Amino acid sequence: MENMKTIGMLTLSSKKCDFLFLILGWTKNDIESLKLKMDLANCISISNFKNHTIGYRRSLMSKFGYIIYDENLNDLQLSQFKNQCEEIFYRDNVVLEYGSGATGSICFPDRFKK
Repeated sequence: MENMKTIGMLTLSSKKCDFLFLILGWTKNDIESLKLKMDLANCISISNFKNHTIGYRRSLMSKFGYIIYDENLNDLQLSQFKNQCEEIFYRDNVVLEYGSGATGSICFPDRFKK
């Protein structure tokens, strides 16, 4: 890992990364350690927009992930997962997600719903 120059689309020796590290209070070693832990957990992506989404597996052009909400879902939120298509309620504050950036919205294959 000592020779790692990039992680994903980030060039670790860039001024952009130096600025991000300064804001976060992180070092390049911190990023490399995080990347190693993500690899060991088969984590392929993380996003923290409206909720926390962790991508963990690709299947052809699709990706599986977990959406983690800050709090348990209420009845109104649960109602949006009744169709069990792109998102399936799993438990408490966790929803399973399946989709494709290349082909748009697609439903979970039946073999994964069991």
